[in-house]
Amino acid sequence: MKYVKFEPSSYIFVYKRGKEIKQGQGLAFWYRPRTTSIIKVPTETMNRPFVFNEITTDYQSVTVQGEMLYRISDPSKIIDHVNYAIHSKMLHYLTDDHMTISDRIVNVIKTMVTKHMAQLSLKDAMRASESMVSDIYNGLKDNAFIQGMGIDVTTVNILAVQPNKETARALEAKARESILKDADDAIYGRRNAAVEQERMIKENELNTDIAVEKKMRQIRETQLE
Repeated sequence: MKYVKFEPSSYIFVYKRGKEIKQGQGLAFWYRPRTTSIIKVPTETMNRPFVFNEITTDYQSVTVQGEMLYRISDPSKIIDHVNYAIHSKMLHYLTDDHMTISDRIVNVIKTMVTKHMAQLSLKDAMRASESMVSDIYNGLKDNAFIQGMGIDVTTVNILAVQPNKETARALEAKARESILKDADDAIYGRRNAAVEQERMIKENELNTDIAVEKKMRQIRETQLE
């Protein structure tokens, strides 16, 4: 006989001679290794980063960087698709099949990102992080494959959408020229405003001189009369 105690984050299925005898979260029990088979499904939240190279509708290459958080919410579903069996004595996984779960989810996300990027220009793509996150998250919620696996993708984040280096330099140069032009326009505007102000001051002074001269003339005319 052998005693085993699993972590609370693991959901356990126990089979004896091919028949399920118990299942549950973080089980502890005695068993006979020769006649018992154990399946251990991790249910904690896991993180997986991803990086995709995509093409926009104006044929520009962009790199999409992001991450997702997911967990297995229904272990009874995923064991029909993925081998989570462990060695009855050594308690390690018998295959690496369980390590492909995040890859399968990322492949679904890549399909959605590719479709999204193909509908956007470069400039729109660089501002599309929020809308893309919303589309991906809703798409995963409705995806039959993900739901059939009993997986719950809790969070999707798009951390950056970046063009290639040459395009980035071109955009930086264009943005810099635009900033300099705005600065020149502001200086030109201030100079024009100063000139206009000076003109108004001189015009007011001239009007004042004319009014004074007119008044003086009226005084002289009155004195002559």
